[in-house]
This record gives sequence, C-alpha cells and structure tokens, in this order.
Amino acid sequence: MERIRGCPQDGATDRLRTPTYSGPVVRFRRSLSLVAAGACAAAGLLLTLLGAWPHLQFAHRVLAMAGAFVPYGALLWALAGVFTLVGAAGRWRLLALPCALGLALHLAWAAAYLPGTPPQPTASTLRVAALNTLYGKSDVTVAAQRLREADADVIVLLEVSDPFVETPALAGLLDQYPYRLGRTASGKVGYDDASATLVVSRRPMTELAQLDSAFDQFVLRTSTVDGRDVTVLAVHPMNMVPGTALWRREAETVAAAVRDHRTDPLVVIGDLNATRENATYPIMAAGLTDAARQSGAGWQPTFGGSTALPPLIAIDHALVNDQVVAHGFSTFAVPGSDHRGIVVDVSLR
Repeated sequence: MERIRGCPQDGATDRLRTPTYSGPVVRFRRSLSLVAAGACAAAGLLLTLLGAWPHLQFAHRVLAMAGAFVPYGALLWALAGVFTLVGAAGRWRLLALPCALGLALHLAWAAAYLPGTPPQPTASTLRVAALNTLYGKSDVTVAAQRLREADADVIVLLEVSDPFVETPALAGLLDQYPYRLGRTASGKVGYDDASATLVVSRRPMTELAQLDSAFDQFVLRTSTVDGRDVTVLAVHPMNMVPGTALWRREAETVAAAVRDHRTDPLVVIGDLNATRENATYPIMAAGLTDAARQSGAGWQPTFGGSTALPPLIAIDHALVNDQVVAHGFSTFAVPGSDHRGIVVDVSLR
C-alpha cells in the first residue's frame, strides 16, 4: 500500500502519542544539584577563609564557632564537586575544578591529623588525665571506672561539683590521690556552675599560681616517677559564646602563664575551648606541641556539643614544650558529659 504523504511511520506515531516527562525531571534534578553545589561551595569557601586567616574569627562569635569546623571543609568541597558534575553540562562542568582545589587544600591541612609512630619514652614518665564533667552531671560511676582504668598520676576535673566528688564511687578513687588543689562547686546535683576545677595527684604537688580568669585555672608543680620536677597547667579558658573579646583575652592569659614557665618541663592540659584551627589555639600553643599529634594518635575529637551526639571536634588538648615528649594520647567516653576525657603519657627529655 502506498504510504500517505505527511503521515508519520508507526514508530514515530508511538513516540508522538507517548508523553515524556524526562526533560523537566532531569532539568529539575540538575537545578537541585547546582543549588546544592552552590551551598556546599559557599560553606566550604567560608571554612577555607577561616582556616587560612584565623584572625577573621575574632570578628564575631558565629565565625569563631564556624572556625572549629574547618576540617569539615574537605567534605563540603567534595560534595560541591560531585553536585557540580551531576548538575552541570558541557563546559560548565569545569566549575568542579575550583572545588577540587578547595578539597586539595583542606586535605593538605588535614595531614596533621593522620596517625603516626609515637616517640620512645624515657625513664621520667608522667600520666595526666583530664575530664570536663559538664557541671558534674556526667555518670560518676562510669567516670570513676574510666579514671581508675587510666591509672593517671595526676587527674584534672573540670566543671566539677560537690555532689560529683562526694559520690562513693569517685570518692573511693580520689582517696588514692592524697594531694589536691582547687575546689568543687557547691550546690545540688545539676547545678550549672562551670567555674570549678579540681586537681589531684599521687605525688606531692605545689600550687605556683592561679590564673586571673573566669574559670579556675592553675599552675602547679609535681614530679615524674623518678622524682624530676614538671610543671602542669590545668586550663579551662572561656569559650567564644560570651564574645570573642573575652575568648581572646582568656587565651592570652593562658599564653602568659606558658611564657612564665617556658624554661620548665611543661604540660598544658584541659578544655581549651578551641580546635587547632581556631584563632585562640596558636595564641595558647605558641612554643608548644600538641600531644595527640606528637604521639601519633591522629585525630581525636572530644566534643560534640550535646550528650546525644558523637564527638565532632577536638577542643580538649594536652600540649608540651621542648623539654617534654608525648608518647601516648587517648580519649575515653563518659555518659552524661558533652566532652570526652583525655589521657596523655609524657616523659622528660
């Protein structure tokens, strides 16, 4: 039969009769991917700027808090690149290149968090543990168990309360530490007083100074297992929430104490309320080495901001000067606290 001019073939007719929604759906998915790419790139760029120029964090407390998450910039740049490749077409896919550069930069910064080989200890060793108890609200039975397992020579308890240390489980442990300085906050269980710091030691210790700061911070002298003197700073500077001016001033107070004792074998330990990427960290850590990095422990996040979240950032630190070497660093979890405890093993050179 002769085909009628102008009539489509059977296959073409089927295609004309069958509606298709692939075009709009694909365009929507691509648009959504590009929006996600832009959001991730913007957040990644902010973290890159805060990491490259930490002093920008002093402009506002929100920037200071964001600066704690600089390591997560690698994830944001990676997502931005993937979303760009999914959503863009043709030459527009070249926009993934800046994302790759941002990813490479953050991965280079993150190299400091890779695990390594710990140095060998000497005979002059000291083990120090520190725990932020969240106003004494953390599970005291588990805390006592973890601290007992740590078997530390010196224990630093932050945000500690009377009910917390008077609990039989912890009181029994602390009986093994006859030397004490500092205080506990009075009040009922759950009393929200973050200022109290208690330091206990198995060997004699002397209080050298109490820092002029919002929370209790102490400089003390104790000794290693073979009797050599070592200076310990039990620190808890204020965070950035009340404002970056106070955050910076408290960091400078810690830095001044570090300078005053720079000729001593020195260990600084506690809740520094700063990650390595925060602007106050280099102020406090000037001339010091991070124990987690020196001991090869790698990335050890200690704070999640909530008892229900896993730790996301590392704000609890141990730092040592050039007369001390850190050959061990670990963390431990205590239910009810938004911090992990830390344990550091050091020895004198």
